[in-house]
Amino acid sequence: MIRRFIGLSIFLVLSACTTLKTVDSPGREQLRTNLLAANEWEFRGRIAVRSDDGDGDGQANLRWRQLGERSHIRISGPFGAGTYEIDWSPKGITIESADGEESLEYAGSAAAESFLDDQLGWSFPAGSARYWMLGLIDPDQPGHEFFDAEGGLTGISQHGWQLGYKRFADVNGLVLPTRIEMANSNANLRIVIARWKLRLEPG
Repeated sequence: MIRRFIGLSIFLVLSACTTLKTVDSPGREQLRTNLLAANEWEFRGRIAVRSDDGDGDGQANLRWRQLGERSHIRISGPFGAGTYEIDWSPKGITIESADGEESLEYAGSAAAESFLDDQLGWSFPAGSARYWMLGLIDPDQPGHEFFDAEGGLTGISQHGWQLGYKRFADVNGLVLPTRIEMANSNANLRIVIARWKLRLEPG
């Protein structure tokens, strides 16, 4: 079933990146500017989910590609259930199994949230998540950032979600998250990223 497309525990070793503990405060604003200028990025890793009622718990491989406001997410391997392709934009969301046997469509700006609420019983702010994956707060929504004594990002609070950034990597001179833990009142998620690709706007 499509509702069982995500999962529970993740153990990946970061490859081709240098692990960092913190981001220095003087460079934070420049990093934010550079990341906000990224019009295309992609990462591969794993996602884990644990919900209060246990429905849909498990683990899965994850590939997330962002093209402007459009997200293409590929989730594979949960419970041996196969692969799902998720296309999301502010206009709606489409979810299909790789074999084409299952398909769902939701329209509207809250399509991703409606899908998750219907299928899993909890909601996820897809529009803000594309910023969170980069280690940024959504600049268009209220929220708070948290930093350690050295000025490194440790967390974000937004939309009722608490995000903890546990590990970073230097990717072509930019500091990007490689381990993110997320929680709200209904679910806990963990994302471990093995590989990043990022393209910035010219100029």
